[in-house]
Amino acid sequence: MMKNIQYASLFLLLSLLFGMQPLFSERVPVPAARFAVFSKNNDQIIYLNTKNQIVKISTRTGQLLKKVPLNHYNVHPFAATPDGFKLLAYSPVGIEVIHNGTGKILRTLPYPPSAKEWIIHSVQNHSGVLLAIPFYKLFFKGYYLIHTGSGKRLHTIDITKFYPKGQRIDPEGFGFSQDRHTVAFAIRSNGKNTLHLYDIFKNIETARIKLPNVALGYNDKLKFSKNGKKILINAQYNKACLLVDTESKTVTLYPSEQYSFAGFTGNDQNLILTHTDKNKISLINLQSGKTTFSKLDLKHTFSGVQSADRSLIALAPRDFNPETPGHFLLIDANTGKLIRQLNIK
Repeated sequence: MMKNIQYASLFLLLSLLFGMQPLFSERVPVPAARFAVFSKNNDQIIYLNTKNQIVKISTRTGQLLKKVPLNHYNVHPFAATPDGFKLLAYSPVGIEVIHNGTGKILRTLPYPPSAKEWIIHSVQNHSGVLLAIPFYKLFFKGYYLIHTGSGKRLHTIDITKFYPKGQRIDPEGFGFSQDRHTVAFAIRSNGKNTLHLYDIFKNIETARIKLPNVALGYNDKLKFSKNGKKILINAQYNKACLLVDTESKTVTLYPSEQYSFAGFTGNDQNLILTHTDKNKISLINLQSGKTTFSKLDLKHTFSGVQSADRSLIALAPRDFNPETPGHFLLIDANTGKLIRQLNIK
């Protein structure tokens, strides 16, 4: 009993120190749709509902296509794979890979050392083959990159080597580029924010960019443009969004907004931001800086997911209400226009 109390106290202390929530922290109310993802050809949205069922609905008609119950004891999903085929979950024994069509566990991956409690802050690459997991040895040290098929640890990024020995470092986000070898991670240390670019094959830092000294919080995923020249950091809970140009090493700050979604359009020409506090969607041209707006009721939206080809965005509702479960807003990611509403099942 005393040992359990000591462990719980340690996890609470770590969460307070790092601004992150470990696995066993107090649960928040369950949203109506969790871990939403588009199917490979964009004809379905797949998500987990409040009854712990995997739900598949048609993006064309909103029709319910399938419900699959998850009946595994002490297995807790934390992410969907980008292809829409699988769910990733944590359990006492490891990382569970679950088939979205059957609900069956396909395989169990071992936890890397010192990373179990922070698995919910892991980030996948675009294919879902690599999983970046932050690891701690009392304090944050870096990231493990593991293969989601074999569970093998392919790369270890030791971030402490970029900072003076003993200096505290806090993670503020991680992202994979589409070139398969460049990653980015944002770090706060000594009161300053820094973005690092890193080549995982050569195991070297390729660039270091100073970021504005704003409270970023922890952003699980940093987004690259398709050509890798720009990176988006959406500090959703701190009402700020940073656009980083990796060539000129300049940073544009979009402050004082509540963005339920921020990303790049499919053609890489615009930034798309959904403003929940102002009920509008803005498209910002990355060359001219010109902004166009479209009005839309966004006050109940909380988060968004973009299709793999970046042509569609689905905005999910904030809270679950049994009487009115809400709906997804299906958005054309290149124009910011509403396509249709899709009811939560």
